[in-house]
Amino acid sequence: MNVDPNLNAPRNNAGQDAVAKARAAVRRGPLVTAIVVIIVGVVLLLDQLGYVSVDFWPLVFGAAGVVLLLSGNCWSQRLWGSGLLLAAIMIALNERGITHIRFWQLWPLYIIVAGVGLLWNAMTGSRTSKFSSSSSGKSPSSPRFNSVYVFSGTDRKITTKDFEGGRISAIFGGFKIDLSRADIAGDVAVIEVNAVFGGGEIIVPEQWVVVVEGGGVFGAFEDKTRHIQSDASQPDKTLIVKGSAIFGGIVVKNW
Repeated sequence: MNVDPNLNAPRNNAGQDAVAKARAAVRRGPLVTAIVVIIVGVVLLLDQLGYVSVDFWPLVFGAAGVVLLLSGNCWSQRLWGSGLLLAAIMIALNERGITHIRFWQLWPLYIIVAGVGLLWNAMTGSRTSKFSSSSSGKSPSSPRFNSVYVFSGTDRKITTKDFEGGRISAIFGGFKIDLSRADIAGDVAVIEVNAVFGGGEIIVPEQWVVVVEGGGVFGAFEDKTRHIQSDASQPDKTLIVKGSAIFGGIVVKNW
């Protein structure tokens, strides 16, 4: 029986499109974060000079929400981004005396959001499972990961031997990523970390060379690694850590 090879083309193209969108979002993240940080800095400067009057916390929550909405490549990131924007609007209206809603009164919204997330996973899990390893990186053997922590954190071990890199967004959250038993697929892997009132640790093997290119605003990127060349005949594996830390800290170290 002859089978038309084009029958699987739409499915393959869909998978390639999903991976391409995920990688495009990773590249878009630093640009969006940089622009938002610049805008926030300009607004705060104008506030200090007396040209405008802004409330600090609504500005911070709103900026974090915009970053997630514009750079996110999955529904959960955009959902959290929308939630942070709504929180910013609510706080701003309360501080202006327009509304009198207290945060504790809205706690049932968290149950609703959790239910929406469970419903979405139940309805789309079978269709997205093929791409989860390349786009979200939930498995320890996945070559890439894309993680968001908002008012939460994780302690995660990655053991893949063909690690390519990934992305972490921590907003009022923390993380610990253990790559001590992983290996890089080629010569270079890149991790982008954006932390707003959050931060964490990235643990790497002593044989890796670490290059930190991140920038801090009332925060910092720290390289506490020690490089040990185990085999002179083998090329160095280089991990580039970039991104931004706003009122947060990122540490790259060995065990």
